[in-house]
Amino acid sequence: MIDKSIKNELKKSLLNNKLCMYIGSGFSIPCRLPDWKELMRPLAESIGLDIDKETEYMQIAQYYVNEKNRHELNEIIREKFNLKNKITENSENHKLLASLSLPEVWTTNYDNAIENSYDELNIDFDLKVKKEDLSYGINKKLQIYKVHGSYNEPDECIVTQQDYEDLYDKKKYYIEALKVSLIQKQFLFMGFSFKDPDIRFILAELRRAEIQKRTHYWITYDNPKWKKYDKNKQNIFIKDLEKNYGICPIRISNWNELTDLLKDLNKYKNQKSVFISGALAEPSPEQGQFLETLSSSLIKNELSIVSGYGLGVGSQIITGALNEIYENHKISSDYLKLHPFPQNVSDPAKRKELWKKYRTDMCIEAGFQIIVFGNKKDPSDESKRINSPGIQEEFEIAVDNQLFIIPVGSTGYKAEEIWDLMNKDLDKYGYTSKKLKKFFGELKSIDYNSPKLIETINKIIREVCNE
Repeated sequence: MIDKSIKNELKKSLLNNKLCMYIGSGFSIPCRLPDWKELMRPLAESIGLDIDKETEYMQIAQYYVNEKNRHELNEIIREKFNLKNKITENSENHKLLASLSLPEVWTTNYDNAIENSYDELNIDFDLKVKKEDLSYGINKKLQIYKVHGSYNEPDECIVTQQDYEDLYDKKKYYIEALKVSLIQKQFLFMGFSFKDPDIRFILAELRRAEIQKRTHYWITYDNPKWKKYDKNKQNIFIKDLEKNYGICPIRISNWNELTDLLKDLNKYKNQKSVFISGALAEPSPEQGQFLETLSSSLIKNELSIVSGYGLGVGSQIITGALNEIYENHKISSDYLKLHPFPQNVSDPAKRKELWKKYRTDMCIEAGFQIIVFGNKKDPSDESKRINSPGIQEEFEIAVDNQLFIIPVGSTGYKAEEIWDLMNKDLDKYGYTSKKLKKFFGELKSIDYNSPKLIETINKIIREVCNE
């Protein structure tokens, strides 16, 4: 179990946009990618060495290049580390990492799993592989630094002994940038062994410079199969990192603890984000005004809004949000995240699958779901209104992703139906205190034309965030 005080420190860094990740090859193993040893296994065999008897893997790569040539090594890297299927190949941890939207992610991995995860979530980022890349993307918030190169430019990959010897010359400006980040930000190292000489060299330089050390954290796995000698050796290694370089261990005995930590960080981050779920076939002026006032109040309370631009509600939500954003000189992209549903998909099965993915992506980005209205025209009689099945699906996805759900029952339709369902077992949905249960009742008893209803919605959010 990861210590609560460590989690709180990481959360504080996350909230202040100071948390960065340093990712090693162990992080990509769930993607069925080789680690150092398995990458070198066929290379060692081809030159008559037994990889199970060797530990200097970069030297194996050097011997291979000496005996064969760099071109063959490049082709192996290109083949082994290209994840072609973006959806099925990435691990849950990669997606959780991407959804954190950290300012910087540093990685020694050649594969494209991290980039793919950001692409899947439609998160813009700037990729830095060569020194020329350092001057690009300065206006983008998210930076991915591939310290040892990328599979699609294998000549740039740091893999052989000579590559490591020439690292400071080849990656000089990367190293300088990393030094600054290690001083200014807090790093969490994951899937990383600290055996690479480059990071130890950088940490040693910072130690010699006598710059006050910032505490960084390292996820380290206590392998239950280790013998007594191996455990002792690991303990000595960990103490050295902590004493001399300010790298504090987060010891886990099960890799699921890493996933749980990433989920916990996402949940904390997402508490500041609200997914508004709703639909109206023909909104009235009063309904439109309620939606504008609701979204404006959320922005005023420093919350961001996630919206799928739902039928009859999207434009009102956006109008209310933008009025508040521009009136107070805020940056719109910080407070408003839109996922307009693609309409021109003729195949019903494909459309259903695509829309479900959109709904899931919106839920992943939020900590709260507010459900309002929720009707559509009856296909058999367009003069009639029926409850929206899409809102039901969004509710179910929100439950699966552990969002805190606020069904505004007084707006009627699907929102009222979901309020009635949740009211049968409030504890199940997180309404466990007397205060929250009182607020829940007000979601149906207070008319949506009353300002008190929006006050109640914001009280629920504040109460949950302060628990």
